[in-house]
Amino acid sequence: MLLYVGVDDYVHGFIINTVWDYVYFDFLKSEMTQQNIKVNSDLIFADSNSAYYIAEEGSSGIKAVHGFIKSNGIWTTISPAHASQIPAVNQEQAESKLTFDANSNRLYYVSVDGFLYYFQKVSAWTYTYYVVPKNELLQQGLRIAGSNLACNGNKIYYIGAELNNGGVYRIHALIDDNGTWSTVSPSHSAEIFNGQSLSMQATPSGSSEIAVSPDGQNIAYITDNNSVYYYKNLNGGWNFGYNRTFGTPPNIAAANSLQYIDNENLFFVAIANNAGDKKVHYYKYQKSFCEDSSIKVIEPEYEYYRKIEVITETDYWSNDMYAQKPKYQKEQKKDVDKSLNDNISIFPIPASAFVNINFNDHGNDVQYHYEISSISGSRVMEGSLLQPTTKVDIRELATGIYFISIFDAQHQLVRNKKLSIVR
Repeated sequence: MLLYVGVDDYVHGFIINTVWDYVYFDFLKSEMTQQNIKVNSDLIFADSNSAYYIAEEGSSGIKAVHGFIKSNGIWTTISPAHASQIPAVNQEQAESKLTFDANSNRLYYVSVDGFLYYFQKVSAWTYTYYVVPKNELLQQGLRIAGSNLACNGNKIYYIGAELNNGGVYRIHALIDDNGTWSTVSPSHSAEIFNGQSLSMQATPSGSSEIAVSPDGQNIAYITDNNSVYYYKNLNGGWNFGYNRTFGTPPNIAAANSLQYIDNENLFFVAIANNAGDKKVHYYKYQKSFCEDSSIKVIEPEYEYYRKIEVITETDYWSNDMYAQKPKYQKEQKKDVDKSLNDNISIFPIPASAFVNINFNDHGNDVQYHYEISSISGSRVMEGSLLQPTTKVDIRELATGIYFISIFDAQHQLVRNKKLSIVR
């Protein structure tokens, strides 16, 4: 069964008999009309026997959570807001981000105040209303923004508005530890544990989307310029590394529908203007374990980019791979001019505040750029090399071991050197 909200703000649908055979119907419209309610937003399926939405109740104007339950083969209306222990008029009104978490059997929503609330589903007909404690969010000046919530286990990831930092949007999470709620931020974790400063991390907008992989290891989001970035859990706790996806063609920008279908494939729909083609695209997460003896490192994890194309009426899916090789792959180095490698000097090493990249013979018609990566493979800094000597400010990086790599205009690696930062 397919359900959608019509322009009349009622629910309509199609019975799916076969892939080519559909039957249209109005879904409990008469019951909704009798109850004087219409859909306001967020129609979602919880499972094959229940669906929920945020309704506007015509008699009072209250926005509350309502739904549909299939019992003994028959669909009927239900309202968690009116079936809970707290009268609906005394609950915070549901504004957006209605999300069902199958792991906890909870219906989460965000109110107009920017805080989180939920209904615990006890049975198809019984619900308990809860307010997620607000103290930590108030102390940190946080409010829940973005287009959606991303639940994984006892964690609810969201795009947070940091009111104490000028309202900037960053990635945050709420954690329920047997009724004790706390907060964490992958954005701030990347800075604290891995020296990836907040200023160098791409930020989402107040309406961006967020997604978490089924294993909880990767939290992806769409930035305010429609790129896709993600945080990777590095130790199973709260140590997150900040990463960008690779390989996206320059004419593709993410718009919406960001979602993992498994731990390795992240889908999105491109925007419908000059920066996008309105098609479904995805990133595939892969690993490389090829050791490059010349630089003594194992190639880091990296991303491939793929696109979905409709080929014929019977052949729907085709994977169009955009070439994106790991930055230390041997075949990328085999055609590099060794004299050019010897022509580049990087000093001082170890360094504390600045590191210099010097070309003995730069050449005005050749473009180079540098990337600095942590020992885990996360890129932490990058920039262009437009002059014979470039002075790179590394004062925002934490002490430790890094790799500094020099690439030409074709992204061919021409020099890689271990960089120690000590203070």
